[in-house]
Amino acid sequence: ERLRATVSQRLFGTAAPPVRIGRFVVIRRLGAGGMGVVYAGFDEQLDRKVAIKLLHTEHADAGRRARLMREAQALARLSHPNVVQVYEVGEHNDQIYVAMEFIKGCTLKEWAPDAPLEGVL
Repeated sequence: ERLRATVSQRLFGTAAPPVRIGRFVVIRRLGAGGMGVVYAGFDEQLDRKVAIKLLHTEHADAGRRARLMREAQALARLSHPNVVQVYEVGEHNDQIYVAMEFIKGCTLKEWAPDAPLEGVL
C-alpha cells in the first residue's frame, strides 16, 4: 500500500492518503520475524507513537491467530515496567495485528553482540 501511495504521489503530484492498519497510521517498518512484521505507527486519536505487530498471511490459520490473541490478552493483563502495554488487537486485510507501546531502543541483533551470555543459556 505504501509503495502504491508513493508511486501515485510521484506520478500525479497528489498527496496519497496515509497507509493505515486499523486506526493507526503506519510510519515505517521496524523489522520482521518468522511470524510477522512490526511497524512503527501513530495513534492519531490518543496522540502517541505505537508499535504494530502484523501476523504474516501464511501464518493466519486459526491456531496461529488464537496464539497471537492469547499473547495479546496475556500482555494486556500485565502492568510492569519491563512489559509493553497492549493498546488494541484487531484484523487488517485478514491479518491479525497487535498495537502496543512503542519502546525506543536497538534491535536484538544490535544488542546481542555486546550482551553478556552468563546465565542466559
